[in-house]
Amino acid sequence: MYYNRKTEKQKRGNFPMQENGTELLVCCTGCQSCMPCMVKINIPGLFALYNRTATEGVEAVRAEYERQDKRADDCINCYRCEKQCPQHLGIGILMQDIAETFEE
Repeated sequence: MYYNRKTEKQKRGNFPMQENGTELLVCCTGCQSCMPCMVKINIPGLFALYNRTATEGVEAVRAEYERQDKRADDCINCYRCEKQCPQHLGIGILMQDIAETFEE
């Protein structure tokens, strides 16, 4: 894992990131310890889509993101998922980042 290229968004949260080329990806293992989400967001699924934007671009992934029943902007920041995450990901902040990415 690399910590030398954190963006301002990443500095706000304490979560690991890894570098892939010039893009930074969420280090989610897909273990689903964060599930079930109170509002039924597929957290590992959204992280997987977000990670794909690094190699495929946002537009290539946007349609699949928009087909999700619940999206990142549905997050209510209860942080229950963060307490369960063995990777100690800042899931609430990451949901904000994902929502902003697909908003643009």
